[in-house]
Amino acid sequence: MSAPKFKKGDRVRFVGNLKPGDISIGIRIGDTATVLEDDQEPWIRLDRLGMAGCDAEGRCEKCHGWVGYDDQLELIPPDPMASISAHPAINETADDVLIAAWAKSALDGLPKLPTLRTSEAEARFVAAFAGVRRALEALVP
Repeated sequence: MSAPKFKKGDRVRFVGNLKPGDISIGIRIGDTATVLEDDQEPWIRLDRLGMAGCDAEGRCEKCHGWVGYDDQLELIPPDPMASISAHPAINETADDVLIAAWAKSALDGLPKLPTLRTSEAEARFVAAFAGVRRALEALVP
């Protein structure tokens, strides 16, 4: 048996091959969900309230649970900016605002190097750059 396509915590989107039961609870192509377990056919928590979904055997609130099949779902890539803004060294100093602006411009393909005033800010810049690099590398198959 091969490893599951999706892991617990992955964000997924319905892309097709909906079955009658999926349609009957109101699932539509484009709906998003969170994977609740590592399994070939995992329970998922729908972001939008289903009309007749379940609680995924106690894994989520009623009417949000459903089973997702790998031929119906695609992985939603993680937001690279989320990992940068969640970095513990990043706060709202003027230098950090410059770092965040640089990180966003780097992801948009237009990097502009900031002029930082302190060595601590330079260290945070290096940490943010490493986060952007990891995020971009994760997007390349």
